[in-house]
Amino acid sequence: MAPTFKTIALMGKQNKPEVISTLKNLMAYLSKQKIQLILEKNTAELLASDLPHFSLDCLCNHADLLIVVGGDGSLLSAARHACLHNLPLLGVNCGRLGFLNDISPAKIEKIADILQGKFHSEKRFSLGAQIKNVWQDIALNDIVLLAGTAGHMINFSITVENTPVCTYDADGLIITTPTGSTAHALSGGGPILHPELNAIALVPMFSHNLSSRPIVLGADNLVTITLSPYNTEPARISCDGQMHTAIKPGYAIHITKAQQELHLIHPLDYDYFEALRTKLRWEK
Repeated sequence: MAPTFKTIALMGKQNKPEVISTLKNLMAYLSKQKIQLILEKNTAELLASDLPHFSLDCLCNHADLLIVVGGDGSLLSAARHACLHNLPLLGVNCGRLGFLNDISPAKIEKIADILQGKFHSEKRFSLGAQIKNVWQDIALNDIVLLAGTAGHMINFSITVENTPVCTYDADGLIITTPTGSTAHALSGGGPILHPELNAIALVPMFSHNLSSRPIVLGADNLVTITLSPYNTEPARISCDGQMHTAIKPGYAIHITKAQQELHLIHPLDYDYFEALRTKLRWEK
């Protein structure tokens, strides 16, 4: 049977011995399967490889599948580019938790079935964030609003479809997708959202109102966060933990579902609840 994926790109963001050895094992294994391999530019430098290599933006135009070796952060870094090209991603976990990376470095042979089309395909939605005429970005995990100075609170209000919801004095706010609900939002007391849910959660961070609780909303709703003009300094916002952008008092951030989707490839034995039990150490 002809392979489902003819050209596979490899990427490993971290300069760790386990990442490097896993990448080398993957290269050797896939070469035996007569798969055409290309590398992300920094990964090629990391491995001192002479295989064809491209910047991450260009890489997504030359591959049928991108395999990312590392943790969830590495996969998300690649996914922000791959989702613009609907490029499927497969994760090999060399991180601490790795909710998005299904394959262990010790079980690389699982890729054999995937190459023959035996896999589970899943789409995860992203969120778009915008400050009109100032800034915009997308988030696959979460959008995080923070005070400009550690230890300070900010005042902001939230509306959903232009209907007022609440006003917070807090350290910040996490707006999470189901994908990000097992990340930063989880440590902030937010709910775990199953990936099939078309929902987001708003998780206040250290609110001065003790009755503040996370709120789960439909993902298609327009959420607007408005910084009070009485804040004495700019706040900060980031998407998926990337670059922090300053937001002046009085500005409004508009958040809604984006068109870009994360296309994940899972082995056939993938079990979401088993991943939760294992990685969060739940009792069976």
